[in-house]
Amino acid sequence: GGEGLDMQFASTLINYDLPWNPMVVEQRIGRIDRIGQEARRINVLSLLHKDTIDERIYDRLYDRLDLFRNSIGELEAVVGPVLNEMQRALLKHTLDPHEQEEIIQTAEQAIEAEKKARDRLEESASLLAAYGDYLRNQIQAKHDLEQWVTGTEIEHYVRDFFVNQAPETRLVGLDPKERLYEIQMDLTTFAEFDQFLGLSNMRGRTRISSASPVKIRFDHRLFAKTSGGVELVSQSHALVRFVAEQTRQRQLVQCAPVGIVLNRTEAGLAQATGIYLVNVQHWDVDGLRQFARLRFDAQERNSDRPMDESNAQTLIEAAARHGRRWPAWEQVVPAAMGQEELRMLDDVANEAFIAFENRCIAENADRARVQLTSVARFEERLNRSIRIRIENHERSGNRSLKAAELGKLAKLQERCELQRKEIERKAAIKAASTRLCFGLIRVE
Repeated sequence: GGEGLDMQFASTLINYDLPWNPMVVEQRIGRIDRIGQEARRINVLSLLHKDTIDERIYDRLYDRLDLFRNSIGELEAVVGPVLNEMQRALLKHTLDPHEQEEIIQTAEQAIEAEKKARDRLEESASLLAAYGDYLRNQIQAKHDLEQWVTGTEIEHYVRDFFVNQAPETRLVGLDPKERLYEIQMDLTTFAEFDQFLGLSNMRGRTRISSASPVKIRFDHRLFAKTSGGVELVSQSHALVRFVAEQTRQRQLVQCAPVGIVLNRTEAGLAQATGIYLVNVQHWDVDGLRQFARLRFDAQERNSDRPMDESNAQTLIEAAARHGRRWPAWEQVVPAAMGQEELRMLDDVANEAFIAFENRCIAENADRARVQLTSVARFEERLNRSIRIRIENHERSGNRSLKAAELGKLAKLQERCELQRKEIERKAAIKAASTRLCFGLIRVE
């Protein structure tokens, strides 16, 4: 159940055997929690035996770390070996309960440490919002760099759009601490929203309308609990996607050059003093899987070579955290000269983007082949089973059951054909590279 065909037609997952590796459960949940899921809530039930290793693992790795509501898939490369070692040790059957508990606790601590490291990355990424309208573009960023969007950022992003672009829509705050609102769209905005839902195949996935107010809560956790008919609005919700599309169509995001002064001692940087050109791009490739990441580039003005990307990211994030405005930067570096030099950094990033896009195209093509093969095998297996039943009903003269099986066969063929067309449609990817932030950093 961890991998295979998409199963968004189901809305409940029952773990008869709860895997010791939480990432396996994530893969299982991903079979039903995907595009096309129409249920407002995904149910995940797990069966456990009392006073067993399974119960202790659940307590340590699922309950205490809240892993059913906090994805850790991006940590697999780091904590995967720890979990594998835990499983090997526990399967030896030579450990007493105390030793078993120590091994499970080690795995818990490894995951917790990596989660905290990821949270620090999220915090530093969000600080770039002050430069180049990063906040709006952040909604498009995925988890490839472990830079997640927070519920507060989603709240500000959506609220700012409606306040400035659709003031007739009623968006009333009910509980600031819980980011709880009541929304009722005006007729004009709802007409645009409804058209977007139709084009995006997202009808039926939200109750937001112009007819009556709906309570919503902004939260980045896809499995966060809600009650009282409150609709959860995460980064993948139709409302957020609608705002992102309207922002793009109306060209609301403007990227202007910035100047920042940074004290290297205060920021704890290894970079030498000087003036650095910096550039940040958002890369997005959409296909059977959506690939997205941020690209950081920086170059000292007196150097003829760009910095390593990891060092460039460190410099830019340090400027976001500790830097202060440099209003007179154009007096030191004329705007025309600075923008010409920045275009050189853009060329470096664009060349890297082409390589990134090509890797995504190759992976997308492989994924399409695998999925088409899976659909063909699925259809062949069910086709064979249904035809055997048809032959049996034909021999026994049961026409009504034969007709029913023929109907099942037609529906199977139709469903598989739709899946093939959807796979083929997404096999042709769309790629985009957008500048988020650029300017100069003076390191003192």
